Amino acid sequence: MNTVGVIFVKEGSCQGWLKPTVDAVRSMIHEIGAEVGVQILLKEITAQDAINGALPASIVAQGWEYFSRMSYGMIPGIIINGRIISVGQPNRNTLKEALLNASPIKSANG
Repeated sequence: MNTVGVIFVKEGSCQGWLKPTVDAVRSMIHEIGAEVGVQILLKEITAQDAINGALPASIVAQGWEYFSRMSYGMIPGIIINGRIISVGQPNRNTLKEALLNASPIKSANG
């Protein structure tokens, strides 16, 4: 089974009324990964961390407006293979296609 790295960008506190949405999207990522036969290596970061260097500059430039104006309707963000796949509630088919076409993470042995 291939492993695909997914970066999950969320608002810093991610509590209260927003938590169920973030939890549901996190679960959806893993469910779709299981459907398509890929193991998900999920890295969660905040939008502020993304701006402050947790993401490569090319990805931040691609999503500058998203990261700098993160609003509740834009949470969470999903990045696969250096491309912002989704902002806000993801489309299941878009996410599935992105995972199917993602380059797997290379292991230390190969």
